[in-house]
Amino acid sequence: GRRTALLDALALGGVAAWAGAVLLAARDHLTLSVPGVEKDFRVFALRSAHLAGSFPAGTTDPALDGVLRADGFYNLGYPLLLWLTRPLASDNPFLAARLLAAFAGALLLLAGWLLARRLLGAAPALLALLLLALSPLVVQGALTLGTDMPFAAASALALALLVPPPTGRLAPWRYALAGLIAGLAFLLRHPGLLLLPFGWLAIGLGAAPGAPHNPRRAGLLAFSLAFAVAVAPQLYVNLRDAGAPLYSQQGKNVWQAVFGEGDWGRWAEARNDIGVAQVIAQDPARFAQNWWNNLRGFAGTGGEDTREFGQALQLRLLGFPANWLALAGLLGWAAALFTPRGSREGQIGRPESKHGGVLSRFSLPGLALLLAWVAIYVVAISVGLPLQGRFVLPLAPIYAAAAVWLLGALAGHISNTAGQASAGAAARTVRRAPTLLAALLLLPLLWGGFAIGAGQVLRS
Repeated sequence: GRRTALLDALALGGVAAWAGAVLLAARDHLTLSVPGVEKDFRVFALRSAHLAGSFPAGTTDPALDGVLRADGFYNLGYPLLLWLTRPLASDNPFLAARLLAAFAGALLLLAGWLLARRLLGAAPALLALLLLALSPLVVQGALTLGTDMPFAAASALALALLVPPPTGRLAPWRYALAGLIAGLAFLLRHPGLLLLPFGWLAIGLGAAPGAPHNPRRAGLLAFSLAFAVAVAPQLYVNLRDAGAPLYSQQGKNVWQAVFGEGDWGRWAEARNDIGVAQVIAQDPARFAQNWWNNLRGFAGTGGEDTREFGQALQLRLLGFPANWLALAGLLGWAAALFTPRGSREGQIGRPESKHGGVLSRFSLPGLALLLAWVAIYVVAISVGLPLQGRFVLPLAPIYAAAAVWLLGALAGHISNTAGQASAGAAARTVRRAPTLLAALLLLPLLWGGFAIGAGQVLRS
């Protein structure tokens, strides 16, 4: 209806305004900043100068470097995007990267809005968008040069397309588009490969109960073929230059994490082609301890962490108090999966009321998939270097949706427990405009997030 169209227009306008603010702030980003984050940009800038590249000569000779060559540490996706964008930025790779980062940040916001809209409704999606737009980590990523934000945006958009809506109806074109975007995520970073088996799982769980197998097979075929088309250039150059379609030297990063102990001066102690299996074989207990430390660092360390300050990386995805609302929301999702179904159609919550209730119907398969993706992604990336906020950016839209879901659950609880006749003004407000009320309460606490995120890049 008109109300939904107005909310959608407001969301799209908000994303455009946010992107404009990021581009304005980016004008003060004049040199590589944030030590350890943008130091790899030189590699991308050199590769983006030419489309064709030689291997291994291109790794040491800029005149022979180019996008289409094998590289064990960096896939060709980001250099290709830079090469395509440089004509719009006076052939300056730095300026092109600033444009890419801002555009990718806007795409991440759109992905988060789309995910929340399809699962929670138009009004809650607008609130989820606000949480993302004012997240310091998201703003920082949109100003940082490199693969962080483009990969996060591609991963989040593929996820939003793959998670089934409450109706459970499938659209094969959506899976084809998701396959292309998931393939782009792999071209940007190796963990994008996780989206391939996740996509198969999502398509399998997303079919409506009792639906024939043909639509499911069509979805699997569309997604897989689209993914294969997207990653074909990378597989080709890997086979041509290194003889292996999935050529990677990421095992060296795992070695650096396990045995280098954060001292990059020891980087040369291991050869570049060392495999993860070889790292594990050297000291399985040490490898497992590094993995466990990274998992604790994401979830939250406890008293066993004797440093002055502990670590809970997931709490950095959103500003306070949205971060704690998100964590409680995720726990609520997990609990919902193991509680008896009050409704046999496989949904929790209730449809949006005519007053715009925050909590709309939520697909249990979709809920399970979101939790599964958080677990799969965190477990996979924790095998290597110590986790940083930029590594977990793809999870920010999920956390925003969880925070809004919890607010909706609280609003629904107040609405159900307070009788219509005896309810006070506060309860009536919650029933009629819960999203607006939640936004008004959170906005003063989150408002400084944009400036904080921008300052992290511009002052470094």
